[in-house]
Amino acid sequence: MNGVADKNGREARNRAEKNRRDKLNGSIQELSAMVPHVAESPRRVDKTAVLRFAAHGLRVDYVFGKSKPEDTVKPEAQDSLFRMLNGFLLSVTCRGQIVLVSPSVEQFLGHCQ
Repeated sequence: MNGVADKNGREARNRAEKNRRDKLNGSIQELSAMVPHVAESPRRVDKTAVLRFAAHGLRVDYVFGKSKPEDTVKPEAQDSLFRMLNGFLLSVTCRGQIVLVSPSVEQFLGHCQ
């Protein structure tokens, strides 16, 4: 009798854990669609990177404030600016926390933005 109860308890825990993972994966997928760098990436981005990019976006909004759509620089103009600079842009806070990295950093340092 005890073995059957243990098996049923283990199966219930396994189902609960699977449901928890499914919910987490669903939330990560939803977040992936909302984070620009992840949504536009041709490569698959792992869960940790999705969370890291989301946190980065929130940090940029917090530090620089949310800009209105008409105030933002068009991506084509931004790309042209970075090409003219022949480098990449790295912006940090006074505490040394990175808040903005240009996409061109990958070609210069080999690290993803």
